[in-house]
Amino acid sequence: MFSIKKMKTDILLLTVLIVLLFISCKRTTNPNTETQTTDFSGTWKLVQTVNEVNGTVNLPPANAPRYITITFKNNGNFTGNTIVNEIGGTCKVENGKDLDIMLGFLTKINEDDWGRNFCNVLMSCYYQSLHPCIKPSCEIKNGHLIIHSVADYDLILAR
Repeated sequence: MFSIKKMKTDILLLTVLIVLLFISCKRTTNPNTETQTTDFSGTWKLVQTVNEVNGTVNLPPANAPRYITITFKNNGNFTGNTIVNEIGGTCKVENGKDLDIMLGFLTKINEDDWGRNFCNVLMSCYYQSLHPCIKPSCEIKNGHLIIHSVADYDLILAR
């Protein structure tokens, strides 16, 4: 038979179990990796892209006349270049990891796959039909700036 007292006891027991579950869970980090997300100002060059769909790692073209670079300035602006084009705009980090990128200028004219992947990650919010979009996230791990996005590619940059 249905009992209100039993139902209250069951709800109380379930609530206590949920609270204990949250209290007992803790985040663990690998002590062998150094991760930070606070300061990535300065100039970074793209050293590889990783296709998150199939795991393919792409390296810079051997015959590239210059590196793809991006310079984050302390005032929130950024500038940089692909192999053939220039980029710039503003950027701020939200929630300690999400990149809010507002492109001031960027062209993809004559870009090869290497440059196109870089541009697509920076422009990933522009391609989404979601509002608000899923912003690229960033972290500094073992001296590399890693930018994750929903654009299928992650960017790995080094100073």
